[in-house]
Amino acid sequence: MSKEKVGIITYHFARNYGAVLQCYALRKYLEKVGCEATVLNAISRVQEKNNSVFHKKDGIKNVIVNVVLLPFVKQRLRKEKGFADFVENYIPHTEKVVNVEQLKALVDREQYRAIITGSDQVWNPHIFDFDEMFFFPFETKAIKIGYSVSIGESSLEDIRGYSKYAKDFPYVGLREKGAKEKVEAICGHSVVDTVDPVLLLTREDWETFVDKSSPLAKEKYLFCYLIDKKPIKQNMAIAEQIAKERGLKIKYIWMHLEKESFRGNFINDASPVEFLNYMYHACIAQIRMLKKNGVDVEVWYGSCAKQLLAIFDAENIPYVDLHEQRGKLDRLNNWYQFASAVKKKMKTVKDASQTLFWFGTAETAMPMVGKLKGYNYALTSLELLDDNKTKNRLFSMLTGDAKFIVCCETTRAFIMRNWYTPAKAYKR
Repeated sequence: MSKEKVGIITYHFARNYGAVLQCYALRKYLEKVGCEATVLNAISRVQEKNNSVFHKKDGIKNVIVNVVLLPFVKQRLRKEKGFADFVENYIPHTEKVVNVEQLKALVDREQYRAIITGSDQVWNPHIFDFDEMFFFPFETKAIKIGYSVSIGESSLEDIRGYSKYAKDFPYVGLREKGAKEKVEAICGHSVVDTVDPVLLLTREDWETFVDKSSPLAKEKYLFCYLIDKKPIKQNMAIAEQIAKERGLKIKYIWMHLEKESFRGNFINDASPVEFLNYMYHACIAQIRMLKKNGVDVEVWYGSCAKQLLAIFDAENIPYVDLHEQRGKLDRLNNWYQFASAVKKKMKTVKDASQTLFWFGTAETAMPMVGKLKGYNYALTSLELLDDNKTKNRLFSMLTGDAKFIVCCETTRAFIMRNWYTPAKAYKR
């Protein structure tokens, strides 16, 4: 049976971590659910010029900008190559098209079952890179879908002119709830709230990019990804205060190149893969933070990278190998072995009433259904589990008695509060 063909248009060409990673995630998710998904490599002349390593706009101002940024030439070129390699290696895409006519010809030729615009600010006409191609302004047999689209801060008047195109989209999901009334007005029907595509993938999906033997695994650092220019000093002051209190170094990645970028702890050339690694290896800071704040922490695991165990040894963080369980928690036998090993270890805890058992992922908690009565425990949800009814049901059976649930994104916490009432879900 042939797979349904799906085409995606978004800002995959932007040298922006969020733009590239959300594109990767949506295409990957569609592939996981059985679609043949490809990114429509639509890049107008204006978009190509605007996303060049060197500013190519006309005027003396941009000549000055290029001169000022000369100290960062090598870093900018390395970053450009990192992004280009990521798109080439991990985001299957079509040949380049530069205008609506070429895009329509491509869609007609490939006979897509559906074409998706999104995620990102694809319906925000105030962005310099905006192009009508994001609205698929042509007739086609393909179903037009908007997924997690954003209009930024556009008013209804700003987008009303695109209503004739938006009405051709029978299905539209929004990234921001505040835009719902505006988008419904131009679509002529109700729209739904949807999560950013990066949240559609599991932790295991993202870990395929992680180098667990990286020297970063041995470093103690606070990772800060800065976006806006205006609150830069305020955000840096907050980061420095947190780092000082916890004895951490700081690693900054910023969207812009300014005077602060000359600092030694600003990383100006990270590729998308390196960005993911900086984020991943900073996660051990959670365990370190608990320990530094006087909490007695003991790590229990079924499998663990040797590099991480070396860190635990060096920092006197006790850990326990639940050696009775082996393999990923994707088989019934493994679940049973894991649950038995955890419960056996829990029974050895002398003062269980003063102990919190914190499950680091939903998968590690699910095997414990029916085995946690009388224990204080917390849950962590790194994904919504909405693509697996069995997992969702098992997780929901645990939420009612959990002390708290840790999430990694505000929208997800809101959804979980509705799904798993009366349990509490908090942003991580």
